Amino acid sequence: LLDFQVEFKSDSVVGAKLGRQLTSCRVKVICNDTFPNVDLLKDLEEDPELDEHHTKITFYFAFLRMLWSDPKIRKGTIKRCLEDQLHNINFLSQQFIMVFLVNRVFETPKSGALSTDQRISCLYGLIAIQVLSLATLHVMDYMRLTWPVGGPSRKTIQKALLRRFMYYDEPARRSVNPNSLVMAISKDAMGLCSGYSAAMKVVQALGGLIAIFVFKISSPFVFGKAHSLLEIRWIGFSPFIVFPVFLAFFLRQRSDYTNDCLEQKEAASIDMLQYCNRAVRCFPLVSDYKRRQRFVDGLDEPIGAWNGANKSYNMANLHNKYFPNWLVLVFMCFWYWMYGRQVIWGTLTLGFFLADIKIIEKFGKEFGELYELCMQIECTFPELCRITVLLNKPTELEDKLICEKDVLQRTRSLRQQLASSGKDAMDRVPIIVHNLQFRMGIPFNFRGKMEIAQGSIVCFVGAHGEGKTTLLKVLGNAIFPHIVAGECFVPAHVRSLHVSLEPFFFEGTLMENMCFGVDVPSDGTKDRVRAILTSLQCEDAVDGGVESTEKKLWQSKLTVKERHILNFCRALIANPYLLCIHKPTMAYGSNNSDLVMKVLQDFVRNRGLEQGNAPVESRRPRTVIYTSFQKSAAK
Repeated sequence: LLDFQVEFKSDSVVGAKLGRQLTSCRVKVICNDTFPNVDLLKDLEEDPELDEHHTKITFYFAFLRMLWSDPKIRKGTIKRCLEDQLHNINFLSQQFIMVFLVNRVFETPKSGALSTDQRISCLYGLIAIQVLSLATLHVMDYMRLTWPVGGPSRKTIQKALLRRFMYYDEPARRSVNPNSLVMAISKDAMGLCSGYSAAMKVVQALGGLIAIFVFKISSPFVFGKAHSLLEIRWIGFSPFIVFPVFLAFFLRQRSDYTNDCLEQKEAASIDMLQYCNRAVRCFPLVSDYKRRQRFVDGLDEPIGAWNGANKSYNMANLHNKYFPNWLVLVFMCFWYWMYGRQVIWGTLTLGFFLADIKIIEKFGKEFGELYELCMQIECTFPELCRITVLLNKPTELEDKLICEKDVLQRTRSLRQQLASSGKDAMDRVPIIVHNLQFRMGIPFNFRGKMEIAQGSIVCFVGAHGEGKTTLLKVLGNAIFPHIVAGECFVPAHVRSLHVSLEPFFFEGTLMENMCFGVDVPSDGTKDRVRAILTSLQCEDAVDGGVESTEKKLWQSKLTVKERHILNFCRALIANPYLLCIHKPTMAYGSNNSDLVMKVLQDFVRNRGLEQGNAPVESRRPRTVIYTSFQKSAAK
């Protein structure tokens, strides 16, 4: 899914003039190939005998393909992998330098050896090489920080998760646990991108192993101590056989157990987060029923479960970490026993022996890091699965695209029909609900036909549970159900706004909250916002009013009435053409209720509030639809 904004310029329009509302539009490109594909997970769940490791590899390659589709990530990855090899080349050069120092520069003078002056010159040259190597690595590591990989990778996953959630269809949105989504965006995405960084380090580790192989094969020839072909194979290839075999076997045996421990830890972490969120969100209920201490004591269980799962995971990781070290120790003991004696007997030079010990340590370190990186990548599979499920839930975009095409065609057709009967045909295209049927948990049926003229106030009256709220949400574009039959038509040019019964405010100033839905800059001026707040007698609800810079505490000081009235003001400031609002007078007394209804009437009569000196007839009509379960509210 890709979305972006397009702005129209006045000089690019032929035969028309751009209005305030038609200077920009939102363009959505729908892609059905979501990452990686939830069908892989379904196949694994349905067929337990399916090769799980093959499925994991498929998932990881799909993840890599998604990241590599970003040119910045692709270039940054290639640069970093190449820069990592500089460290391996530096290690290779240090090994040759060490052997040269021990065997040639510092060796006991003998026939054919370097003279004293030549040795001192070599020391100067080697010092210069060391300084140059370190300076080069320092500069390249500094430049490495400017090659974006981790940040853009996290951004790609996090934006994809949030964007997907924003366009879920209603059943998918209801099925998602908010805490799971937050964990996926904040923690899982970061963990998965850490696995990607680990994959780059794998390339460095493999390069280090190749450097070791090159040194073991070439050093005897470089220093004139060539072995037989059979001995070269034994010295050069034996570590490459012993270490990989044992580590691969251990990795295969330990991966499932480590993943199980990690999944238990993640599940316990989510349970603990949910418990804390529930306690904070339900604090008024907890306080009213005097259950504060009970909630505090109840935290012991999720914390205990997390501590136990974390302990098991740490113990598994500890054994995983120490296994390569034991292998290195065994191999070094063998080397001391077999080749240390040759140094004592004089059949092997000290330089080669020390280089071999260094090689074994480096080899063990590289394979140990490689093993840990593989385990780290393996442990990201649960995170990958959770992200995959969230990124593959169904959206409403395709249905919306089809519906919007139909709405455009229907609007054009009705406008052409009404154009013959007078001017302002667009303003006379009605809002239509006709034999509407859809499902959203339970079936919804509206029998008959209802046409609502633009520029009118309409009240839906009915008992609780009869569908008033649901129909209002559909008209206000708050939900987009899968329509089975009938139609719910709102003209394409009508900007609709749905106002929930429950007021919502985000962390920000009063002005930022009041202008949240403003599309046209002139609608969000301080003078206009102040005037609308004054008309509803709530300009003093927050200290400082629209000039206030407080972002947090002002919300906690609001009364129930003030919260509802500010929520109502925000809708009027947004200046929609169609305003759908639930029970607008429910939170007020008779005086405030009358004031709210009067403001709604002015909003419709004047085609907006505080619109300046432009003639009313030059503006688009304003329509209000609200709900009530009392017929008296409709009078």
